[in-house]
Amino acid sequence: MGVVYKAIDPVLNRPVAIKVMSEGMAQDNALRERFLREAQAAGSLQHPNVVTIYDFGETDGHLFIAMEFIEGTDLEELLERGHVMPLATKIDIIVDVLNGLSYAHRRGIVHRDIKPANIRIDGEGHARIMDFGVAHLSTSNLTGTGVMMGTPNYMAPENITGEEVTPASDLFSVGAVMYELLTNAKPFAADTLHRVLFRIVSDPPPSLADTAPELPPALDRVLKKALAKDRSERYANATEFANDLSAVRASLGAPRASRTVSQR
Repeated sequence: MGVVYKAIDPVLNRPVAIKVMSEGMAQDNALRERFLREAQAAGSLQHPNVVTIYDFGETDGHLFIAMEFIEGTDLEELLERGHVMPLATKIDIIVDVLNGLSYAHRRGIVHRDIKPANIRIDGEGHARIMDFGVAHLSTSNLTGTGVMMGTPNYMAPENITGEEVTPASDLFSVGAVMYELLTNAKPFAADTLHRVLFRIVSDPPPSLADTAPELPPALDRVLKKALAKDRSERYANATEFANDLSAVRASLGAPRASRTVSQR
C-alpha cells in the first residue's frame, strides 16, 4: 500500500504519521479519486477509539494521509509476542473497537478490513482503529489480475463470495479478532488460502467451550452470534455487540486498568 513515516507538524510542533501511498495509485485516475473521496470521509471521524486524520491530498505525484501519531503497539504485534493480558483487558479492547465502529457506521462508513494490525493499543491501554479511508483500497483488486488483497482470516463470508460489504461485515471481522485474542488462534485457520476461505464460508463458528472452556459461557454465545454466516443473524449493530460484551465484563468485577501495555 505504501510507506509510513513519523514526522513533525511544524505549525503545531506535534508528531504525526504520514502514510505515502504507492505510485501506482496516483497513476490510476479511478484509484486516486476513490482514495481522495474515502480519505475525506474518514477525515470526518473524530472519536476516542479512531485514529484521527489531520490532512490528505496529493503532492509531487504522491498521495498521502497525515494522521495522529499514537504511541503504543499494534494488537497484531502483541499477539505475536504472546503478550499476557487479563480477560477483562481483552474485553475492554474489543469494546473499544466496537465503540469506534459504531460511531463510523452511524456516519455511513464501513472499515472493511478490521484485523489486529489495524488496531493500535495506546499507552493507556485503549484501542484505536487505524486505516479508515484506505481499507477499501487494500481489499480491492488493485492489479486487475484476480489476486485477492487484504487479510482473509478476518474476512466475512459475504466479502469472499462477492456480496455487498456492510457494517455487519465489520462485526464478523471483530468476532474473528475477538476469538484470536481470547484463544491465541485464528478461528478459521488452515494451511492454504483456499482452505481458509472455504472454512469461513462453510464451517460453523468454533466453540470457546471446546477451545477455552475456562472462559465464561456468555462469551461463547456472543462470539457465535458475531460469527454467524448469515449477516441477518449477527448483531444488529456494533452497540448491541458492545453491550453484550460489557455485561460479561461487568460480571468479572475488575476495574479498567490504565497502562496495560508496556512500551518498548
